[in-house]
Amino acid sequence: MTGRFDVVVVGCGPAGNLAAHGLAERGLRVAQLERERLPRVKVCGGGLTPKALAALPYDVSPVVHRRIVGGRVRVAGGVRIEVERADAGAMVERAEFDAFMAERGRRAGVELVVGARVESVEDDGLRVRVGTSAGEFEGALLVAADGARSTVRALRFPDWRPRWAFAIEGCWHWDGDGPDDATLLSRPVFDFDAIGRGYGWIFPKRDHFNVGIYRLARPRGEAGLRAALDAFARDAVLAGCAPRGLRGHPIPVADGRQPRSVGRTILVGDAAGLAEGVLGEGIAFALASGRMAADWVAASLVGGAFRPRRSWDEAIAPLVDELRWSWRLARLLYAVPPPLLRRVVASARAREAMLAMLHGELGYRAAFWKLLRAAPRVVLR
Repeated sequence: MTGRFDVVVVGCGPAGNLAAHGLAERGLRVAQLERERLPRVKVCGGGLTPKALAALPYDVSPVVHRRIVGGRVRVAGGVRIEVERADAGAMVERAEFDAFMAERGRRAGVELVVGARVESVEDDGLRVRVGTSAGEFEGALLVAADGARSTVRALRFPDWRPRWAFAIEGCWHWDGDGPDDATLLSRPVFDFDAIGRGYGWIFPKRDHFNVGIYRLARPRGEAGLRAALDAFARDAVLAGCAPRGLRGHPIPVADGRQPRSVGRTILVGDAAGLAEGVLGEGIAFALASGRMAADWVAASLVGGAFRPRRSWDEAIAPLVDELRWSWRLARLLYAVPPPLLRRVVASARAREAMLAMLHGELGYRAAFWKLLRAAPRVVLR
């Protein structure tokens, strides 16, 4: 198979799907390439924050497993904090979510090609040619949205070095109708006592819990994370559940040091290292970068010619800067000694700030300075 298009998008994650959908809706000819058959397994907690839901241009209710109305936060010393908010987010399975989004793009006019593994990328300054196991695809621009281990990034940005966090997760399936405590099905657990410089999570899905451990610094091996997950999984919430499919995966955390464009190739989503540092959340920022890419590409292709008013690095700079502050906030938060962290997290202001960040009402820069200013008062108390 070969084809000539306006834009070639590689990857069927949230960033690639939203970019392809937005470009097709504008009347551009878009080829979207995915190396695996859909739906394919994607290692991800599958939590959609209110910020992520707000970025979606269509309803995703058909693939939502649970609506979230609060949360349970735990910190050192056995302190447990209940958080209530009716519109706290939703839970999905990434395999279903990504396939649903890709289908919406196909209906909008995207030429979706699965089983297309990228093998080469050539840019002659006028067009980009992407050689794959399914043929060659050519476009005026290439949008790389092929994940944390991006093949396009490796080919086009050989010196690109992400800053890594790491996570390990699995699915704990229950027998029968589910847990005795029905509130667990609408309130995820965030346990900051599960591991140093990170947290453990329990996310409710339709017939199981997604359970994992996140750590800000990449470990030398998975043994430590696996031991922490095993210990965390003894939680009473998971009594009677059987684990399946344990997988570890890196999370590229944005620090603002790396370029996101070269020639006619741009990076979005995890390929661009756009995950935040505090929770390792990347879906909201993948969606944001996908929408921004659709806007930027559509504005840059004028009458079939590539005439950008500003570079992609300039266009995406505000998002990258915000995520750089998430990295600083995470380093500050996870450096706090457990007794002090206990006081910080237990405060009403901290809970309000976390909810505001998830809703997109408070930026990471503002949250960083709020925490720094609040720390002396907490210490004195």
